[in-house]
Amino acid sequence: MQAQEFFAVKLQELDGQYRQLREGLEHCPLDDRASVRRLLAGLREECEQRASELERRAAGSRSPAVAELTEAQLTYYRQTRRLLEERLPGYIHSEDSDAAQDQAEALALYAEFALDFAAQAMRCALLAGLSALDAQLGCDGAAPTRKEELL
Repeated sequence: MQAQEFFAVKLQELDGQYRQLREGLEHCPLDDRASVRRLLAGLREECEQRASELERRAAGSRSPAVAELTEAQLTYYRQTRRLLEERLPGYIHSEDSDAAQDQAEALALYAEFALDFAAQAMRCALLAGLSALDAQLGCDGAAPTRKEELL
């Protein structure tokens, strides 16, 4: 499979996941807690399944590169989750708020961060894809002369 075909397939996957997320939010009555909780339960299950898939991929990979990149994704997932569950509400706490308000504020902060991170991840994915395409187009046997040319 050519690099351009591979990127096209991955972009279609990303577009489908984004469309599913957007449609879920658009069709969920955001003032109905039961609906929000059903959507949350489905997304939590999906996130856990994907984390399990990543763990299996890391453990079963014969490629050290794939294993290390997969472990980096898992590390990010675990660290942000632990931060959200264990520390963020304490950082947010004020004398005027209770534990439920602290948790709500921590979740809102994390949601904002997650959206910023997703946007940055898309920029990094584009940079990596274009760098790979550039490297394939320039396969004349010459190695990059500077480390910055890798990404």
